[in-house]
Amino acid sequence: VPRDGWRLDEPVLRERTDRDFRLLRVLPELPDGDPACLPAPPTDCTLTGDLLLASCQSGGLLIFDVSDPAAPARLSTFTMTGTVPGQASVHGNLMAVAAGALGYLLVDVTNPSAPVQVGSWAGDQYTFVSGVGFANATTLWVMNKRHGFLSFNVSDPAAPVELGRMSTDSNYGRIYCYESYVYCAAEYIGVTVLEASDPSKPEQINNFEGATDAYHMFFSGETLLLSDGVTGIRAYDLEDPANPCPTAYFEAPGFAYAAGILDNGATVVSCREGGLWGLTPESCDGPVLKLPCEGASVAPFYQPIFTWKDTPGAEYKVEVSTDPGFPAGDKTLVGTAGGAKKLEIPGWVPGDRSWNWMKKRDRKGKTLYWRVAI
Repeated sequence: VPRDGWRLDEPVLRERTDRDFRLLRVLPELPDGDPACLPAPPTDCTLTGDLLLASCQSGGLLIFDVSDPAAPARLSTFTMTGTVPGQASVHGNLMAVAAGALGYLLVDVTNPSAPVQVGSWAGDQYTFVSGVGFANATTLWVMNKRHGFLSFNVSDPAAPVELGRMSTDSNYGRIYCYESYVYCAAEYIGVTVLEASDPSKPEQINNFEGATDAYHMFFSGETLLLSDGVTGIRAYDLEDPANPCPTAYFEAPGFAYAAGILDNGATVVSCREGGLWGLTPESCDGPVLKLPCEGASVAPFYQPIFTWKDTPGAEYKVEVSTDPGFPAGDKTLVGTAGGAKKLEIPGWVPGDRSWNWMKKRDRKGKTLYWRVAI
């Protein structure tokens, strides 16, 4: 079934090998007492090497050996007093865990069967840490409700040292580090991007337009998958990490919690309705224009992605119209990004004003046309 840039495969948990799927174990179906059973629904999962870290609310942070994905083995449970585990991040043998009002904890996982807390940062009475992410072995980025983005030197886990900070519109969300950039998925606020080559002087350089419920991010090579809640999955090209270019989207059933790309290139997404879905890229490319495909509908709950073939060094002007002649005036909309009508990347996600313009004309039964001037 065509789904605007991806084809839906099958809504079951499967291992993909070449063109075939093989059904694996599904954790919710495990009998009581199975070592892979979860004490509470996980709110965050982190895969690092052969280890899976599952933040299971009051059940603590569970560490699994998934070297055999069909037979996950629980190694240990790291419990927390006075809070529940949030996002976790690992670099080498050091794990950071977001601990809400208690700040964050640093844990030695050299022996994953016996994790040991080796440090922490509690901040002040206004602290609430919602996200953590390692940029490298010694630099940890944190999202704190009080001060926004914070960077720390954790070379001595017992005594972390603050390096820099930067407040944003949200000051809440999950943290992801990619090259010299730090991203925060801040749910309804969207995605904030920092340039952080100098962690003592971070600089905000971008905010994704069109993200409605940014919940989770996954990086693979130069591809970013954004799980945008009820909007679904959005894919971006990170050739220029400071200006991610939208390339595809999938209208997921229900709420899209997380997505990933497997080693063989398959894309999977976890949804509130339907469980785990496998997706295969599908193209309707023309000589210049890519998405949206001809005949696609205007969805009521998420903005479409407009993409086209790149021309190095060019600037672009996107127009959407109810008239194939694209006359000036009320019949034609000119796409903007950050107020600018000239776009520097070959992709555009309409803001609320432009999206409402499209929906209003779609409800009246109007056919919409689009083009790009280079």
